[in-house]
Amino acid sequence: MSNKLLSIIGPTAVGKTSFSLKLIDNLKENKNIKFVGYNLISADSRQVYEDLMIISGADVPGDFVRQKDTFGDATSIEYFEKDNIRLFGLLDLDYQDEWSLAHFKKFAQQLIKQSWQENRLPIIVGGTGLYHEYIFNDSSTIGIGPNQDLRKELNLLSLNELQNKLSEINFERFSEMNNSDQNNPVRLIRAIEVERYYQDNPGKKNLEDKNIQYGEKPDYDHLIIGLTDDLKIIEEKISKRVKERFENGAITEVEALKEKIREFGLNKQITTATGVKEIQSYLDGRVEKEECLKKWSLREYQYAKRQLTWWRHRKNIQWYEIGEDDWMKRAFDRVIKFILPE
Repeated sequence: MSNKLLSIIGPTAVGKTSFSLKLIDNLKENKNIKFVGYNLISADSRQVYEDLMIISGADVPGDFVRQKDTFGDATSIEYFEKDNIRLFGLLDLDYQDEWSLAHFKKFAQQLIKQSWQENRLPIIVGGTGLYHEYIFNDSSTIGIGPNQDLRKELNLLSLNELQNKLSEINFERFSEMNNSDQNNPVRLIRAIEVERYYQDNPGKKNLEDKNIQYGEKPDYDHLIIGLTDDLKIIEEKISKRVKERFENGAITEVEALKEKIREFGLNKQITTATGVKEIQSYLDGRVEKEECLKKWSLREYQYAKRQLTWWRHRKNIQWYEIGEDDWMKRAFDRVIKFILPE
């Protein structure tokens, strides 16, 4: 039997983690499936940070126990475990730690390959589309390391100045970015960083850089299960979830970030997370509670729609509409057929 890789994708608030855990319970009941365990790997660019546990909605069931072990290249990794189910990529980093697509790719590849060696099923769960797409796909940009001196310089610029700078360096690159990325300082800085790298290394533009490969692409079968729902229902779930997070610790998280910023400087991966800016406005007295919740919910909803747009253009996804008759059973049956082909 060839190596198996399963991905569970879909917009925020659709219930990807809870579905994954129910799926595993179903697989455990099938006597023909012989996995010794299951590794869930979170593909979320914010839930990896301990400082954003509540705001990001890191879904760690209360009965899972935090563990720490050494994997692959002797990297120490924290995870949560219960009944041979392990959750990776959740609440593993501190404020000052850096996390990017390149970091995730190496991290996920290492865990996936070790999962296969140990006869554990790796399941990638989360909504950050690029994280799924580049796990075993090569990209000539994700291996370009950070230029800290350049980042310090660019962090002093306004959004408009960053937009103008990228346009001057490579207008085509700027024009190809979607509206969200054109107004995202982190994405603009990274784009400028990549373009500056190519200016300094013109021979590597659009060429395969052998130094960024993470080993041979393995032989494996990959099934992508997509979960979706009516947009109105997603919007209602988001509003409910935002209110719960606001009332159960999100304010304390944002207040704690002030001290981290003073101690370590600005980590834009964390401070640009949805909800942080909105709560900070509330704490500063610039908006009332209801306005804060409204703006936070709107940003989450807009993100959910962008996620759906991203995935709708990808092929080979098995979509299931939450709420349809027997949708979960049909999804379970599809996964079993994938694991145990006739």
